[in-house]
Amino acid sequence: PSSTGAMSEREERRFVEIPRESVRLMAESTGLELSDEVAALLAEDVCYRLREATQNSSQFMKHTKRRKLTVEDFNRALRWSSVEAVCGYGSQEALPLRPAREGELYFPEDREVNLVELALATNIPKGCAETAVRVHVSYLDGKGNLAPQGSVPSAVSSLTDDLLKYYQQVTRAVLGDDPQLMKVALQDLQTNSKIAALLPYFVYVVSGVKSVSHDLEQLHRLLQVARSLVRNPHLCLGPYVRSLVGSVLYCVLEPLAASINPLNDHWTLRDGAALLLSHIFWTHGDLVSGLYQQILLSLQKVLADPVRPLCSHYGAVVGLHALGWKAVERVLYPHLSTYWTNLQAVLDDYSVSNAQVKADGHKVYGAILVAVERLLKMKAQAAEPSAGGPGGRGFRRSEDLPWDSLLLQESPSGGGAEPSFGSGLPLPPGGAGPEDPFPSVTLADIYRELYAFFGDSLAIRFGTGQPAPTAPRPPGEKKEPAAAPDSVRKMPQLTASAVVSGPSPASRYVQKLPMIGRTGRPARRWALSDYSLYLPL
Repeated sequence: PSSTGAMSEREERRFVEIPRESVRLMAESTGLELSDEVAALLAEDVCYRLREATQNSSQFMKHTKRRKLTVEDFNRALRWSSVEAVCGYGSQEALPLRPAREGELYFPEDREVNLVELALATNIPKGCAETAVRVHVSYLDGKGNLAPQGSVPSAVSSLTDDLLKYYQQVTRAVLGDDPQLMKVALQDLQTNSKIAALLPYFVYVVSGVKSVSHDLEQLHRLLQVARSLVRNPHLCLGPYVRSLVGSVLYCVLEPLAASINPLNDHWTLRDGAALLLSHIFWTHGDLVSGLYQQILLSLQKVLADPVRPLCSHYGAVVGLHALGWKAVERVLYPHLSTYWTNLQAVLDDYSVSNAQVKADGHKVYGAILVAVERLLKMKAQAAEPSAGGPGGRGFRRSEDLPWDSLLLQESPSGGGAEPSFGSGLPLPPGGAGPEDPFPSVTLADIYRELYAFFGDSLAIRFGTGQPAPTAPRPPGEKKEPAAAPDSVRKMPQLTASAVVSGPSPASRYVQKLPMIGRTGRPARRWALSDYSLYLPL
């Protein structure tokens, strides 16, 4: 009798089936029309997958030793089958249903929700995030990790004792009074491959330039720390590039408290910060999108602000010069006609009270002169057919360009010299700066406008160099008589020879580059015969 009862119970077992009409209605609600055969196949597949999910969810219920199936059990079964979980049905209360007046149709009650109470509620619903793998180290080097799983370590506890001791010793050496110890610490910062965990701490130290603007020595040391971090090939500066650029720009542009005293040489600090800014951009600029445009915009705002002191204008000029001649052409050259009026008013004031301001104006004048000189020479080099490439817009090595290394600066390690103002940096073809649709001005127009500002101060910065080789004259040809000298002195015409002469061992035209804001350091000498420019006077 027991066996017959079990058989009858098994025969009476029924499964829930979804009719094809329901599948067709669901498809029509989304704008699809299904045939009877397709609706029947989809209904059969839906019933099979629904039974599979129900069976798997009952297994989860049994494993937790419960007799009531919950929504979480069903969602676990769906995740087990790589199906998105169902949201909005995790409430412990029963869903109230209301009947419709037309027929035997029930629908869930649509209650009004108070968003303020919902936002301030403590029972935040769990989100259906994707499955992730977490690693929790219980034992490391024989020591137990007592921190609870998922806890966020504090800033101090995340550093080991060795790293913390290293950080304290390096900061004490850099900001201390022993120059030899500071040199060793900076050299180790530049080569150490195990200080990645200390990178945010050293970046925070560099950001302290704003609090020591009255101490030039401390500012120099903090810039050397930033330079060592940038040169370390084992560090990834991706998320910290903006912070470093902000600290360096502060030293370049801001009117420091130390600049009030004319005896303080803050010009050297601005030169070094401009070189470091250029180095950061050319080595790590690809890690931050739009960094080049942001730097140019910052320099342009300072240069266009007449309220800013001349030392800030000087920093903007040397910053543009360090970024390359394309930055000078794009920002400084279009704004020069507007800026020249204010600068000329300062230079023409011979009063005693204006002596210091006039000296600062001469610094700005010299910085602009050096920047536009490099602009002219690089434009002339880019226009030569022999430079290579279509249209003569090829690229030569930096060692072939004598004007590309304007000043030399000793590295903190004491070995070798560092080319400054953008020299030795990986420049893209055609100049120094990313390619942009900025309209280029011809060389003749630029020289004509700049000569109106600088006059012979610009002309004398170009030597005649070696004469270009001329074709041999056939025998018997008469020599043309020389033209009569013009009694009226004309503006020098800047023309570049078609042939770039090689370096000459005995050149008569050797000139020393100007010392802009630098004291006690010799400038690099270069021979103008490496690049022939003819200025007929």
